[in-house]
Amino acid sequence: MSITLSSILFTYNSSCVRILTLVPTKVLKMSDDVLCVKVSADNRLLAVSLLDNTIKVFFADTLKVSGLNSLVSLELKQIQ
Repeated sequence: MSITLSSILFTYNSSCVRILTLVPTKVLKMSDDVLCVKVSADNRLLAVSLLDNTIKVFFADTLKVSGLNSLVSLELKQIQ
């Protein structure tokens, strides 16, 4: 499974009609099926919920794993 991040591009055709185009910019390969994706309020972090009951947190700009993964795991264990 993979998540494709896209840029939104607005263009106008010859009839001055606005056209929306999604341009793929980055692909994030995941080890399992993705259930949900959430972007933080400040657009810095990307949280991904997987079918294997894990949540992975990535930096949105680089798609590198955030150090928050261990904190999320610890908090989830405390909830259970």
